[in-house]
Amino acid sequence: MPTYAKLFRLPPLRKTWGIIKDNAKRQAFAETELEQLALKNIARNTLLPTKVRMQAQLQLASMPNYTKISQIRNRCLLTGSSRAVVGQVGLNRNKFRDMVLKGELPGWTGGNW
Repeated sequence: MPTYAKLFRLPPLRKTWGIIKDNAKRQAFAETELEQLALKNIARNTLLPTKVRMQAQLQLASMPNYTKISQIRNRCLLTGSSRAVVGQVGLNRNKFRDMVLKGELPGWTGGNW
């Protein structure tokens, strides 16, 4: 499995750089998801011996941070921005508002007050 440093040997590209990093983190998480779930279940099982549970916790803690789900951010599908993303549609709040007002999103209506 490639390391985090090898995945990101690119010059900073503003928004696209964040998208590249986020996609690499998603792939790394997908590769290690089953292993992490198994280790979590072993560590939380009180029927197992303490030594086995502690070894599972150590293995889980020794995994790189970029393989954890907490490292993954929601990003706008159009701009790549990671701030103020509307979760149901995956768009930044500004792009979401523009598309709703233009009528490009079915089922959504703009609010006028």
